[in-house]
Amino acid sequence: MLPTETMAHSGEDDPSGGYKQNKQRISLLCCANAAGTHKLKLLVIGISKNPRALKSARCLPVIYKDQPSAWMSRVIFVEWFNKNFVPEVKEHLKSVGLPQNSKVVLLLDNSSTHPRGDELINGNIIGTFLPPNTTSVIQPMDQGIIKNLKHHYKRMFARRLNNQLGTLKDFYKVFTIKSAIWTIASAWDEVKQTTLRNGWKKLWPASSLFPEEDDEADFEGFAVKKVSEKKKLREELLAYVKGIKSPEIRAELVTETIEDDIDRWIDFDEAAPNNRNMTNDEIIELVCTAKKPDECSEEDGEEEEEEEDEETLKEKFDMEKVQQNFEYILGFMDTSYSEFETKDMMSLYNMYMKFLKTRAKGMKQMSITESFAMASKKARIASPAPDSSHVDPVNPTPSTSTTTSSM
Repeated sequence: MLPTETMAHSGEDDPSGGYKQNKQRISLLCCANAAGTHKLKLLVIGISKNPRALKSARCLPVIYKDQPSAWMSRVIFVEWFNKNFVPEVKEHLKSVGLPQNSKVVLLLDNSSTHPRGDELINGNIIGTFLPPNTTSVIQPMDQGIIKNLKHHYKRMFARRLNNQLGTLKDFYKVFTIKSAIWTIASAWDEVKQTTLRNGWKKLWPASSLFPEEDDEADFEGFAVKKVSEKKKLREELLAYVKGIKSPEIRAELVTETIEDDIDRWIDFDEAAPNNRNMTNDEIIELVCTAKKPDECSEEDGEEEEEEEDEETLKEKFDMEKVQQNFEYILGFMDTSYSEFETKDMMSLYNMYMKFLKTRAKGMKQMSITESFAMASKKARIASPAPDSSHVDPVNPTPSTSTTTSSM
């Protein structure tokens, strides 16, 4: 989720205060069709069932599941297939005018965490497996798609770090698993149709016959470029890190080895495992040493917490300020940056309209009694506290503060 080594110090020898490296990790399941016209919602697997950072999140741009090691499991995969993959595929078939009983094949590698083929059958939608030991050769997602996704994520992460104020420790506090989830979902949106379609070429050469789109391909490995995608990414990340606004963070990261650090960061997760079979001893140790939610500390990063009800969460926000912030950001997008397109503003404006509708509905549901009670509460807060020396203990009204008016 976060960079390793020098880009995320352990803090043991750090004279600036010291902090432990955030070891939180997540695994992803990516899925798209051969035409590149349908990217399914990402499946994200984390360690905690109810991470603290997600306790107030009522909607996420991904499907979130938990597993003690943040790895894929057969149970998670079967549930994803039936509850997410099949419904999303049927909705896509409907959107493009194809029959609901169309035949659909989900191609998988032979990972030990994938279920048996007979567990992946739902009507005419079935899962089937590629030949053993061919993942790196023909598996579409491994033909540059996942790498492209990670490159987009690292760019976005570096931009966020570039604009962070304070120390690296402060950044660790604000860049939570929720930040990572939204960033990786945004990175998935950036993966273009041409990238997805090119990933299928080795397995299905006929996929190149699909209609081309107008946007420029961002796929690594199939087009010969004067500057490789990796070199381009390296230069971008180096520029972001060297341009970090916070002098404290810049002093920690921009060292004599910064270029080597960037190279290691780009490559470190290329061979990272996403699954493996646990030994009996590891299972026993996991059960015996598992922490309960109340035993977690801040150093564990994403401890679990009980969910709060929706009304309690709403009370944490000033609705007037939320409305003002919507209007402020819309005005900023409209006048400040040409990078924002009309569709970007339209998306935010639609969110603004939904907020106003929800707020209006909530105000209508408020009874007259509640309205008076709220107004009275605001008045008490706004008015100065009476001097106790002038308060009648029976009728707590200041005796010296009466006023009269005449017409």
